[in-house]
Amino acid sequence: MSKFIYSHNFFFEQGLCSLLGDILIRDFVIIIDFDSITAEDIKINKGSSKEIIGFVSNDLSYYKAEEIGIKIIIDANASLIDILSFFLKNSKKALYKTRWKQRLTFRERQLLSLVAAGMPLDEISRTLNVKTTTVYAIRRNLMIKIGCRNRIAFYNNVKIIHN
Repeated sequence: MSKFIYSHNFFFEQGLCSLLGDILIRDFVIIIDFDSITAEDIKINKGSSKEIIGFVSNDLSYYKAEEIGIKIIIDANASLIDILSFFLKNSKKALYKTRWKQRLTFRERQLLSLVAAGMPLDEISRTLNVKTTTVYAIRRNLMIKIGCRNRIAFYNNVKIIHN
């Protein structure tokens, strides 16, 4: 993993270097592949003037990137032309658009973070100072928004994205 591209996916890293060139990446941007990396793996100099750009391929990765303050989030499934157009012409076609029109609420974001950290629901209930049934309701709404049909799919997706 280079200090300019944060990814555990060799092909992602090599593809971006080939598409954008080492100089553009080294001098102007820091790229984070939120599909393959956790927040703990990211070591960015806070004083850096480089633009931080996240790449995601699903809503969970998008919300994680948004949660840590990434402002530019590109769809990893966008065409090469759209990605290149973003970097050369600032075209918006490559930006990620969530499948669901609704945004996550503050509580849904909190729950997502706590579940990703591996916290059990009863402890989440105490942390958020709400009843366990409220936590179930928040989880249900979150699952609907991100398109998970059941709890197993939800926990598997959160585990994949955040581990």
